Amino acid sequence: MNSTRDPAASEQMEAAFWEAQTLRMRYQELFDFAADGYLVTDLRGMIRETNYAAALLLNARKEFLIGKPLGLYLAEKSRAVFYAMLGRPSNSDGQAREMLVGMPRGEPRRVLLTMTVLVAADGQASGLRWTLRDVSVARRVEDALHAEKGLADCLLDLSEILILIVDAQGRICRWNSFLQSVSGRNGDELLGRDWCEALLCEEDRDAGQLLMERIALHGSAKSGILGLAPRRGTRRYVAWSARQLDETRILVGHDVTQLQDSQRHALQAERLAAIGQMATGLAHESRNALQRIQACLSILMLRLKNEPELLELLDRAQKAQDDVRRLFEDVRTYAAALPLRFQRCEVRQIWREAWENLRSSPGHASAELREDAEGVDLFCFADPFYLRQVFRNILENSLTTGVAAVRIVIRCCSARLGEDDAIQLSVRDNGPGFAPTDRQRLFEPFFTTKFKGTGLGLAICKRIVESHGGRIETNEGAGPGAEVLITLPRRRP
Repeated sequence: MNSTRDPAASEQMEAAFWEAQTLRMRYQELFDFAADGYLVTDLRGMIRETNYAAALLLNARKEFLIGKPLGLYLAEKSRAVFYAMLGRPSNSDGQAREMLVGMPRGEPRRVLLTMTVLVAADGQASGLRWTLRDVSVARRVEDALHAEKGLADCLLDLSEILILIVDAQGRICRWNSFLQSVSGRNGDELLGRDWCEALLCEEDRDAGQLLMERIALHGSAKSGILGLAPRRGTRRYVAWSARQLDETRILVGHDVTQLQDSQRHALQAERLAAIGQMATGLAHESRNALQRIQACLSILMLRLKNEPELLELLDRAQKAQDDVRRLFEDVRTYAAALPLRFQRCEVRQIWREAWENLRSSPGHASAELREDAEGVDLFCFADPFYLRQVFRNILENSLTTGVAAVRIVIRCCSARLGEDDAIQLSVRDNGPGFAPTDRQRLFEPFFTTKFKGTGLGLAICKRIVESHGGRIETNEGAGPGAEVLITLPRRRP
């Protein structure tokens, strides 16, 4: 019996055939010209099919790759990972591993290799499909960015400027080591803190907040010179510049403390020169008058030698004249330039000489000086003449303000003054001590707490000690009496 084919069924079968062929061609086209590399291998890693992108990455012709092991085109250090994926395909299915591929003579390329298991109709693995995505450019960019970040971090830490990064609310996010060194704060005292409260002295915090407001308005701003809250040592002064950077703000500070000190010293030198010129002129113009007063007082003293009440008045006039002469001399000494002549000297010998000269004065025979300097190196470079004047003024203050049985203790210890070795001397008496209201003004010129005196003694001491590169201050620590601390560098400033 002859059967005839249904024309409609034949047309459907033919249409299905050509549709399948079209889909296969489209798939093959997508496969061959895809941007990522695609490979199909058997379970042993032998290449059965590849596209042009994979051939380009492996630095070989497309037809040449067929039948070759994929592991041959991997860099040696990547092969172990590749064969581990081959050994356990079910565990590696869909996982991406970064590897180096390329022929030995070609330039290695860094790719992200992803394996997918191909499953046959019976459910068994029939092959492996590999996706190769070129990440070499991305890695080079990433490495370059990493190198740039390392360089930026290095410059950040090595720069001798203060660098601070804060968020929009002014909370500290990051800083460099120089800022930490200058401010004396550790990381816990900075991270997350408001930068004005963490770093600036109280009187400059409003100016710091104004700087933040200007950044918000204009994108960048500059501040005047703001003081850092002192943590140790002397106060530092910083001029800040700031700029908006995305969601953060970067502040760059220049430490101008030395410039401020230089300007202050220059201004002080001008003032001292003016004071010295004025004092010299007054002393010169008044010398003749004082000599005439002295001559008249001497003649009156001879004529009134039998008038004890009148002689007492003359004695008061003589002391008043001596006070005027001393005032002129103190002002001239305070204002005059200090021609320091440094030499290696022992400070103990200097304070002993000053003490002996004072102790021989009437009324001080019962005064006692104790020394606590055992085991301390007492040598430094200084001008003995001027340093003796410092000890004389301080010891004289203790003698004149102390109790009836004056007792003075000088203690010494090794110290640091900035980066230099130094010696610190403590001079403490058993007198009434310094009043809290007077403590801040003790070293000001013409300030005195004594009934008699010019108020220049401690001011002169301060000028001499600072000319030596040292520091003089009062100690607020517990203990009876007044204590003055003198810190001198051991080497010549």
